[in-house]
Amino acid sequence: MKIRDIMSKKVISAGPDESFGDIVEKLSRNGISGMPVVSGGKVVGVITQTDIIRGIDIFSGLNDASDIRSISRMLKGRDISGERVKKIHGKKVKSIMNKRVITISGEKSLYDAAKLINENGIDRLPVVSRGKLVGIVTKKDIIRAMERMEN
Repeated sequence: MKIRDIMSKKVISAGPDESFGDIVEKLSRNGISGMPVVSGGKVVGVITQTDIIRGIDIFSGLNDASDIRSISRMLKGRDISGERVKKIHGKKVKSIMNKRVITISGEKSLYDAAKLINENGIDRLPVVSRGKLVGIVTKKDIIRAMERMEN
């Protein structure tokens, strides 16, 4: 089975200049844990929940419960008051994204995707054709494909 047969073609992506707050909202609204970062149709990075948590740690210097409550309100889109929260909310994706991107071609096999995901400890692979993003394949997509193969 080829990746092109199991990949999601409608990819939710981010731009490198989108704000931290925008990305948090996109991840939450779409119920996803990460997305490719795209510039000019090319994948330039990946942003995940792990990057978001790391960003909170790096940029905020959380010190007390009131800081945590402010971050929580920001993540829920309720409030971006307070200096630390404003600092985090305005950070650009390019400052926290993972620039080490592992991609796969739609012509590769299910096995190739599983191997790449396993070897690199990642959850998703942007699918590219001629350097441009054309889809995404996740662990969930692979599991679903395996189930279909069994039936």
